[in-house]
Amino acid sequence: MKKLFTIVLLMSLSIAAFAQNEVGKIKVTPMVGLTSATTTLSHADRRMGMIMGAEAQKQLNPVLALSGGLFYAQQGCSADVSGVDYKYRNNYLNIPVLLNVYVTRGLALKAGLQADVLLSAKLRTYTMGESTGFSTNYKDLLNTAGLSVPVGVSYEFSHVVVDARYNWGLTHVEKDVDGPVKDYSKNSVFQLTLGYRF
Repeated sequence: MKKLFTIVLLMSLSIAAFAQNEVGKIKVTPMVGLTSATTTLSHADRRMGMIMGAEAQKQLNPVLALSGGLFYAQQGCSADVSGVDYKYRNNYLNIPVLLNVYVTRGLALKAGLQADVLLSAKLRTYTMGESTGFSTNYKDLLNTAGLSVPVGVSYEFSHVVVDARYNWGLTHVEKDVDGPVKDYSKNSVFQLTLGYRF
């Protein structure tokens, strides 16, 4: 009798955990938040920035959902060389497609593939916290399109969604150039967003 009661209780809890996920429904979530970005192999510091956009999510079954999004994200990196602070301000359009796995009520693990489209790239320099007035557009030196793998976790409570992700770059940031020094850096971006699901 005890075993039967335990089984029924566990089944009831599982059903309750996924009851909020309406199968077949498409929900939209505007999101805004922060990025912490750098590039691999460059020994650079992180650049703090912002991210904003929206995702649409379709519930495939009580446990699985597929989502696609469109985001403006500030990425790049910074580096301090001999007292001069270099700020590489690379801004991207991120287009993630993710599979979301709900492990319990409101809590989802996610992973997928993301297209990254470079919108702009500028380098600014600062000395002792003051701008040196030096600014250059170096977009022509970077690849205009790339791929990354986003992995993360999200939690929804009363339509409010907190989402944390790491975007692991698969493609090189810079174009292949002739010469003795080649930079094979890839994007490395953490992002934390807050959204409201309709």
